[in-house]
Amino acid sequence: MSHVGVSGSMPRQVAVLAILVQLVVGCGARAQEMVRQEPIPDSVWAEMQGKSWHEGIGCPARAELVLLTVPYHDFQGEPQLGHLIVAEKVAADVAAVFQEIYDSNSFRIERMDLIDRYGGDDDQSMAANNTSAFNCRPVTAGLKPIAHMQAIAVDINPVQNPYVIGDPRSPMSVTKPEAGRPYNHPEKRSGDVIGIIVPRSVVTEAFKKRQWRWGGDRSEIVDYKHFSQNGR
Repeated sequence: MSHVGVSGSMPRQVAVLAILVQLVVGCGARAQEMVRQEPIPDSVWAEMQGKSWHEGIGCPARAELVLLTVPYHDFQGEPQLGHLIVAEKVAADVAAVFQEIYDSNSFRIERMDLIDRYGGDDDQSMAANNTSAFNCRPVTAGLKPIAHMQAIAVDINPVQNPYVIGDPRSPMSVTKPEAGRPYNHPEKRSGDVIGIIVPRSVVTEAFKKRQWRWGGDRSEIVDYKHFSQNGR
């Protein structure tokens, strides 16, 4: 009788194992389905006009841009879907980076909205701690177009990863956004802070693997939130 009982339990164990495998595979498949690349929809293109896209200043053509939907974990650890406008030529890189970050389940992003929600205003987007990519706006005469204008750059969690000009210990230094001051010096930047980007983290390594450069590696004007394909 005991032999029959043990033997009879084996099919049940195999069945349970098969169900668990299906669940794991299914979760992986759903995560892959979260990543979506598509041409800019008409409604999104209309919203971009006069905000993140302007006529006559050298912005990429609509056909050169794509809308990416990517997964991320928010500051509460909950899975979310975010949207980014990027150049079609870098879309595969950006999608792969955010999939890698999501799969690691070790990094949090507060929000990820198109910058048009903030009127194309970088300061407002940064103050909201918004992760964003494309923003083609007028620049000061003589300056080269920045990577965001070309849709080949991404900014992640600007509050925890601010833009810093000069020695942050000096009253003459500049930190943007203002809420980023607690994180504007290397000595203040601990990997224990939710949403902060540090060297050799899943974020920096995912971009580095694809030859993108990190603004946190700069010496004078440091931009901890910024990753770009061309280093600008």
